[in-house]
Amino acid sequence: MAQFARQSVHQSGAAPAVIPLTAALGAFPDGVAVCGRDGIIVAANPALHRLSGYPQGTLVGLELGQLLPRIGVAEALNAAMVSERRDSVARRTDGALLPVEVTLGSFRDGAGGYLLATVRDIARRLHSEQQLRDSATRDGLTGLLNRTTLMQVGEVEILRARRYSRSVSLIMIDVDHFKRINDAHGHPAGDQVLQAVAETCRRSLRSCDVVARYGGEEFVILLPETGTDGAVNVAERIRRNATRIALDSADVAITISAGVAVLGTGILDLGALISAADRALYRAKRTGRDRVEIA
Repeated sequence: MAQFARQSVHQSGAAPAVIPLTAALGAFPDGVAVCGRDGIIVAANPALHRLSGYPQGTLVGLELGQLLPRIGVAEALNAAMVSERRDSVARRTDGALLPVEVTLGSFRDGAGGYLLATVRDIARRLHSEQQLRDSATRDGLTGLLNRTTLMQVGEVEILRARRYSRSVSLIMIDVDHFKRINDAHGHPAGDQVLQAVAETCRRSLRSCDVVARYGGEEFVILLPETGTDGAVNVAERIRRNATRIALDSADVAITISAGVAVLGTGILDLGALISAADRALYRAKRTGRDRVEIA
């Protein structure tokens, strides 16, 4: 590493005082770049080359902005005065942007001042944080929104619809005779059925629609800018598509029932909308199942 540091500094014209610092960073797990005040990299440790995909020694002579495209030189110099830490991205040799944490600092020697950029790969950290967020907002089995999140998102959508006099519909779906599936094929098979129904719902919806697992074998779909006819069409499409589920052990024939309700006279909030759809669902169950009823 010391030999590489001497070579790097020599190539960039940096002062020899940089050499001991760079050599000491050879085993440092995070990437480190030393730059002149012009933003040109004069030394970089092996970890930074591995992180960025650059062959050993080839970072020297590049502008820092080529590696950290969202951090300008003047901005970096100002941030270095207070040893600032921030989340950013690093550009790899293949053009991919890697999420990183960048700590900017500075030091001086007899030849002038230098910028020190420490770069840490935070992809795993961000992935873990996203998993934590998902565990709080999504159903663990199906990956759909959970009931709590549905209520939060739904309240916002209802307020928006009422404020701008827009339509919003809600579908409540239930898997018919779900207990029989569990009894005949086991709970793992029942889980597969729920996952398959969830995927059928996802494939049948627009990006602006909201689908959640409401509880047990019940699902709720919120359809912004959608009236009765549109909601019934969506419910019928899901009902037709969710007919056979391929399990690990065998194919299972299923049916679903659905109730549709639309925000309007006598149905003015999310609670009333859910209750109306639930009553329509109960009527679909009572009148033969495998059907869609309107509140």
